[in-house]
Amino acid sequence: MNILFFLTPKSEVAHIYEDDTVRQALDKMEGFRYSTIPLLSKDGTYVGTITEGDLLWGLKKLNILNLKGAEDIAITKIAR
Repeated sequence: MNILFFLTPKSEVAHIYEDDTVRQALDKMEGFRYSTIPLLSKDGTYVGTITEGDLLWGLKKLNILNLKGAEDIAITKIAR
């Protein structure tokens, strides 16, 4: 069996960019039903991965208790 059978092309995987907001990340994760989402730079290179737990603890640390507040927070402010 070939390993390529199990891989999904990067163009078909939902992802977020470094300059996206926490709200955009939450919306994309909810829409695609992901619990973890890759973080890419603008040139398409892999930077890291953001999990639901990272977002939860980041919002708690920043004392953001509503989604309106998450619209102004850059995803790079969340520790991974």
